[in-house]
Amino acid sequence: MKLGEENMQGISVIMSTYNENVDDLEKAIESILSQSYRKFEFIIVLDNPSNTELYNCIKKYSEADDRIVIIKNSENIGLALSLNKGIEIAKYELIARMDADDISLPERFMRQVSFLEENKDVCIVATNKIHIDENDKVISYGGMLPRTFRDTIRAMKYISIICHPSVMFLRSVVKSLDGYRDFPASQDYDLWLRAISEGLNIGFIDEYLIKYRMSLIILPTGKLLSSGYVISI
Repeated sequence: MKLGEENMQGISVIMSTYNENVDDLEKAIESILSQSYRKFEFIIVLDNPSNTELYNCIKKYSEADDRIVIIKNSENIGLALSLNKGIEIAKYELIARMDADDISLPERFMRQVSFLEENKDVCIVATNKIHIDENDKVISYGGMLPRTFRDTIRAMKYISIICHPSVMFLRSVVKSLDGYRDFPASQDYDLWLRAISEGLNIGFIDEYLIKYRMSLIILPTGKLLSSGYVISI
């Protein structure tokens, strides 16, 4: 899909935070502010209005950098609806996702913008990821990503191979799909499957452009579960 001159004026970065560790949140914010691609707005949705520690952290950064836009939800509405809020107010056609405990590498945005310019049939692009633990130690590296859309369709039948916080997409395309649906989990997988069902091309940059934090969750059985996100109920 062609990006016109108006579309290329900048990126709207959308991140939602609920109950993340402040140190992790600061690393996530600073990784966006350190991008080599400089023209963007950074929409941060606070989905836990009672968490004053997170709010004060975000406010500190917004006072130092006017590219940051804060949305403070009046109540917890969940990730899907928070992201939809951000998409709705975004002023740019290019939307970059980010999670509040991950770290984007400095060239991420530049590489994704270039990829979309060079691959005009693609409207959603993801990157490969480096798995890190709660202390930023590298655990592992993501495997090889699909080279063709046919390979993507085949793989997506079984599991989502798309690293959600690494994604950049066209705002108009996601709005045409009615955005994220309000599920307790896998909102992104649902969105990608709907995009594929509409024949929309998803591309990959098989480069490690984001550090994806894996958290350890203690299950009621006492066992540990490694996960990229925690669902709070």
